[in-house]
Amino acid sequence: MTGPRAGQFNFSKGVLSKELWGRHDIAPYSAGVREGKNVLILKYGGLTKRPGTRMVYEVKDGAKRLLPFEGAYEASYALVMGQGNMRLAALGGMVLEEALTVEGATQTNPVLITASFHGYADGDEVFFRDVEGMTELNGRVLTVTVIDEDQFSVNVDGTGFSAFAGDDGGIIRVEEPDPEPTPPVVPPPVDPPEDPPVGGGGYCVTSDTMILMADGVEKSARRLVVGDMVRTRHATTLEWGDFPVTAVQRVVRAVWRAEIGDQVLRASKGHRFWNGEEWVKIETVGERDGVAEVVAISVGTARSYISNGILSHNIKAREPISYL
Repeated sequence: MTGPRAGQFNFSKGVLSKELWGRHDIAPYSAGVREGKNVLILKYGGLTKRPGTRMVYEVKDGAKRLLPFEGAYEASYALVMGQGNMRLAALGGMVLEEALTVEGATQTNPVLITASFHGYADGDEVFFRDVEGMTELNGRVLTVTVIDEDQFSVNVDGTGFSAFAGDDGGIIRVEEPDPEPTPPVVPPPVDPPEDPPVGGGGYCVTSDTMILMADGVEKSARRLVVGDMVRTRHATTLEWGDFPVTAVQRVVRAVWRAEIGDQVLRASKGHRFWNGEEWVKIETVGERDGVAEVVAISVGTARSYISNGILSHNIKAREPISYL
């Protein structure tokens, strides 16, 4: 014996989340469903069975993707996206170019189609509709093999098809169509440039190194953040100025220790500093000093900073993001 059932006419709240399944005290409980499969919720609260499906277009390239797109009210499309190409589907079919009249179709393998000045190229796809007699072509997307300007074959065996009797749609061209616009030339990828003569990236001072700031105080490298202003000499002109920190990255590296005058500098291999005459790699004047946390610092256009009183090179410009 089953219990009484109460009729429900309002489903405007749609499918309820699990958190609301027991909330009979709120209004959405009596205006929603626990589960709705193969149904559509109508605008004014009713339910209807979802429509069926039919074959519209065969996506042969497995790398293609189907994406929905709604450009305006009642202007919705399905985008068939591929590498360097896209097709549109709408209103139950594919969005087509200008429809041409099929003037003839042979019962051969492959089928030979006559269409004046068709303008197709090898590999193009055509969709058939409104063909009379040889109705087996209708509703199919077939691949073109060009024969000449008035005929082309399609990849289907027509030996068992009905005889062609005509075409109830499209136009018959009397001259060649305008050429397709030339696609933009995409330049090949460019290999990254080689490191500048002063060295490569990732050469850093240890995190306890003191960095001279624009206000005259010093801050440890580990405390630097993007946007800080440092006081330094330009790596090329050696002129003094205030420049922003544009990137900071902390990593662990093997380090070298060098005594420069009465100062000590510890940094990863390849780090360069100014000795008063030229940029020098730390490993050429120092010695191995274990492993430590180092900080890769990028400083605006100066490409340098004062570290423990020594002018250090930040090697090359980095992307303006922080990796803290």
